Amino acid sequence: VIETDPNPEETAKNGGSGNQGGFGNRGQFGNRNYSGYLNRHENAVGGYGGYMYPTILPNGDVRIESFDNPKHRWYPINDPVMGGSSSSTVTVQGETGIFDGEVVDVTSLDAPGFIKMETRGGNFPDVSMCKALKITLKSANDYTGIRVTLGRHHADDAQPYVRGYKAHLTNVPTNIFGEVVMPFEDFSDNWDPRTGDIIVSCREDKKYCVDDATLVDFATFSFMGEGVDGKVHLEVKTIDATDCKHSVNEYQSADTFKGQGLSVFAISGIFVGFLMVAALAFLVGRRYERKLEYIGHPGMDGISLPPTTEAGNGTLDDVIT
Repeated sequence: VIETDPNPEETAKNGGSGNQGGFGNRGQFGNRNYSGYLNRHENAVGGYGGYMYPTILPNGDVRIESFDNPKHRWYPINDPVMGGSSSSTVTVQGETGIFDGEVVDVTSLDAPGFIKMETRGGNFPDVSMCKALKITLKSANDYTGIRVTLGRHHADDAQPYVRGYKAHLTNVPTNIFGEVVMPFEDFSDNWDPRTGDIIVSCREDKKYCVDDATLVDFATFSFMGEGVDGKVHLEVKTIDATDCKHSVNEYQSADTFKGQGLSVFAISGIFVGFLMVAALAFLVGRRYERKLEYIGHPGMDGISLPPTTEAGNGTLDDVIT
């Protein structure tokens, strides 16, 4: 069961399902508030901008979010938007983003509803050089319905309101923080809107794999409790992209991996540029010196003086040409 947009065509005209740029009137439901459940400003936590530039960690991973200083704005969305009774909250405590709630059946559908911890808009780093997500998190129980969604791509043969790539988050550590790696090949945009289960995987058909435009800018990212009734308590520390092809020093040195300061590559470029400007200035100066026909002054080694009109038949025209 998923949230549905009653006016998908109007939504597309108003910015689609999560265009870059904060909240404003963007997003799948714009700034409209259906029954009070989609006010993304209310009960939201975190920052507003996201990471402005790729933030490369010392191990080469790309930082997407860290809840010790969250850059993205996170908020809950629950199935009451389509008649359900599931509920959730999103908070930040210390270095952890906490997704807490319960998925229950939607009475009219006799099927589990959904809860979601979501961020959209802002700035997502380009992770097209990476092959997987790496999430540091833990769960308070063995709830098995956690999904991760990213992007807003719409498959040609999907229902109008089914957007984004989805994957089932498995092997979540309980009670103790651990890392879970999710290859991008695990994600597909051909999934069942009633359960969240993938119908045709990326490995089965490449047309359902995460496209390059989404990897360059997710635009939206969420954790969901979906397709399984039960209590959800997820604590997330960091979200990174991993197995990346670049070197650590390509963008950032280990000393500036938090996104502050200039990269080694940038500093090297500035230095080379300075040398080129200095060399050009030297050559222009020598050319100007030859043009003025500088002559040495007796007894003043190493110093050249311009010709003077006080001796010989020189005129001002001999100095200024």
